Amino acid sequence: MTDTRLPLYVDSLGRAPDLLMWGRHDRVVPLAVGRRLAEAMPGARLHVLDACGHLPLEELPDESFAVLQRFLENAAHDPSTEAAQYAGETRGVPELRAVCWDTPAE
Repeated sequence: MTDTRLPLYVDSLGRAPDLLMWGRHDRVVPLAVGRRLAEAMPGARLHVLDACGHLPLEELPDESFAVLQRFLENAAHDPSTEAAQYAGETRGVPELRAVCWDTPAE
């Protein structure tokens, strides 16, 4: 099944650093969708968790947190990101977002 709505979601992304965490064994939203999304998002980083299914944050919370922490630290020190402008301030954390495949685009 192909999700033809993907371009609608991608239009609003890519303005801040984007991290996609995907379980290699996700049977709800296959890894191929994550790869396609990462290709469509300029500068996005896809991190694949090997021993994981659909819910990385629940299935592998420690590993997921470590991935997220490294991503945020790198984004805060990358001069090409908005986050670098605010390094050391609480608002310096890159914007976090979740894409919900069941919610229509606005």
